[in-house]
Amino acid sequence: MYENYNHLLANLLPIKEKSPYPKSTRLLKLQSGNYKKWLYGQLLPNTRLIIEPKINGYQIILIYKNGILQEAFHNKKVLGLDRVQIIKTIPNEIPISKEIAVRGELYKHRLNSQRTRLETIRITSPNEKSLSFCCYQLINCNLNHNTELQELKNLGFSIPETDFTRFTTSEVDLYLNLWQNGILFNNYPAEGLVIKVNSKRLQKQLGHSNHYVNWAYLLK
Repeated sequence: MYENYNHLLANLLPIKEKSPYPKSTRLLKLQSGNYKKWLYGQLLPNTRLIIEPKINGYQIILIYKNGILQEAFHNKKVLGLDRVQIIKTIPNEIPISKEIAVRGELYKHRLNSQRTRLETIRITSPNEKSLSFCCYQLINCNLNHNTELQELKNLGFSIPETDFTRFTTSEVDLYLNLWQNGILFNNYPAEGLVIKVNSKRLQKQLGHSNHYVNWAYLLK
């Protein structure tokens, strides 16, 4: 049953902390503003970067044990499983037995316009059947970001659209312009773009400061 997941299983890390809220699953905050200062101040010119949508929604963390969804959290608040199990894009079971923690966004599908006003898609309660779940991080693993996303997809999660971008401000500005004009990532209620370092090793080296991660940056 687990033959197709040997690579993932070999790179999973144990979740040492116990509920109600594992420290390793704390919510991430993204810096925004002058991305050029972040780009040239933190990274080397050959750093491989991934760009993906910053989905405007309700960030949650899911814990699976023995292949079964066991716990759900939002900002240290425990969510009742009945509130998330009704969402079709959240798997209640996955085909591996090891414990995993995943992070993603609950969101409402876009309305008619590409740039729906943000206040119309704010989510205060995740018990609506109209919500979808996009999973963008497998928290307790050592895989690079792009490989991690593919493993999440293999497990049955919906993952965000992504693209690789080079270490150039002109290319980053091009992606931002495409998004602002409704050409890029228009399947989501996105409030911006996120640039992420692909290398897990470099992510760990960059770490975080205060409440912000140093290996990702928000563009608006």
